[in-house]
Amino acid sequence: MASDNKQVIRRLFEEAWNRGQLEVLEELIDPKYQAHDPLLGVLDLKGYRSSIKSYRTSFSGLNFVIDEMVSDGNVVATRWTARGTHTGPFGALAPTGKTAEVKGISFSELKNGKLIRTSSQMDTLGLMQQLGAAPTLGVPAVKPVIESVARL
Repeated sequence: MASDNKQVIRRLFEEAWNRGQLEVLEELIDPKYQAHDPLLGVLDLKGYRSSIKSYRTSFSGLNFVIDEMVSDGNVVATRWTARGTHTGPFGALAPTGKTAEVKGISFSELKNGKLIRTSSQMDTLGLMQQLGAAPTLGVPAVKPVIESVARL
């Protein structure tokens, strides 16, 4: 069963996210599905489908690589890395043409072989820094903070 659940998640990343084959969502996801996205909030199946379209429009060549996958009962934890080139609007951010990489983790719950809930976190700040939409602090700015904490 655990390997079946992992296969569902692998197909979701490979077919829906990487290839844009959104018709697979009905096969893999329960109609009452909820996705918890760090940027978009809580999404139902329709909202999740729209978010995949949006990310794929914002980042051409979007590709997810599964770095690690662990399952426990009906829950699958997936650590992933996504890469793409920012060629479309991303929220209010105009296309920059920059290639970005973001790491994240998703916890997915399945029931009867279908995805019922996902909660994801990703390095949103790092993504925005790569796109030039957030300042990078760098070592000179962070070093005094680290040294003052170390003295505590």
